[in-house]
Amino acid sequence: MDLQEETRALRRQLELIRAYVPESAAALAGLYAPGLRPRPEVLLARRVLATMAGLDRRCPERSCRRNGSCQALDVCAPSCAPLWPDDLTGRFFDMAAGIELSALVDEQHRAASHAYVCELLAEAGLQPAPALARGRPGRKSASACRPKTGIGMKTCMKTNT
Repeated sequence: MDLQEETRALRRQLELIRAYVPESAAALAGLYAPGLRPRPEVLLARRVLATMAGLDRRCPERSCRRNGSCQALDVCAPSCAPLWPDDLTGRFFDMAAGIELSALVDEQHRAASHAYVCELLAEAGLQPAPALARGRPGRKSASACRPKTGIGMKTCMKTNT
């Protein structure tokens, strides 16, 4: 292979790479985009606490009694809300605050990583795609049920529903 053939082969490879790089740049930028709010984790915490406390056996929802575990679909207003004692409610709010704090730290870390990756891509002459919006619009976050001084679960549900 002479020098001209090698140069042509390298140029063809470079064209193939240039055609692929914008797609990979967008994928790389999306990989480091900030994540979802921790709504599923908080809902899981509510379900686990309700099941551990035996509220599933007394819940007005038939599916909870039938399955032997909490099947709540809403963080702020489960069917078994009137059955929750205050100490269990406090424990849930503590767990939700810990989950939210962990998610906030993770989101800040991912946002910093995303900005760094986008900066590297921009320095390489690539225009990364903006981070995609994640989550479902119009849904309340679990932080909407955070306790305020002296407010229990029933008051939280009345103010946030």
